[in-house]
Amino acid sequence: MCYPFLPGCNGTEPADIVFIVDASGSVGAVNFNKMLEFVNKMVDGFPIGPTETHIGMLTFDSKVYNQFHLNKFNTKAAIKNAVTNTQ
Repeated sequence: MCYPFLPGCNGTEPADIVFIVDASGSVGAVNFNKMLEFVNKMVDGFPIGPTETHIGMLTFDSKVYNQFHLNKFNTKAAIKNAVTNTQ
């Protein structure tokens, strides 16, 4: 495995990453939107594509809601749009 912080290593390995976001009422709308912004900033840090990093997202309150599966989107723009439009 190649870690970007090691000398001589300048890439990242493909990964499957699922963000789990608290959408309960105690979080509030402002903090929920901050979490979505955080997810979008994290997405910016990964190469996204069919053979690269895959992103999925769940939200939860008293139940779990699958927002999108790992194989749903293949571009950063599509992922970030889905994250931004999460209710």
